[in-house]
Amino acid sequence: MKPIVSVLQPVFRPGGLDISFSGLRDQTFQDFELILVDARYEKRHDAVMALARKSGVRTIHVPEHRRNGKFAVTAAAWNTGFM
Repeated sequence: MKPIVSVLQPVFRPGGLDISFSGLRDQTFQDFELILVDARYEKRHDAVMALARKSGVRTIHVPEHRRNGKFAVTAAAWNTGFM
């Protein structure tokens, strides 16, 4: 069944996902999915999905569709998540 809400989070930095997962895990409203658009996707996909399973947060983890070299472009990450 498709969730009612999609939470979209662009991520670029190496750390901090544990805070996102614990905060979402503890929400009283649970009919949501987390869409992580990750500039570091190739470096941590397995670890992110393990953290998602451990927290019980329904998660879609994808790379940004357009790579911009050393620059993190949030708009491109939002567009990826919306697609």
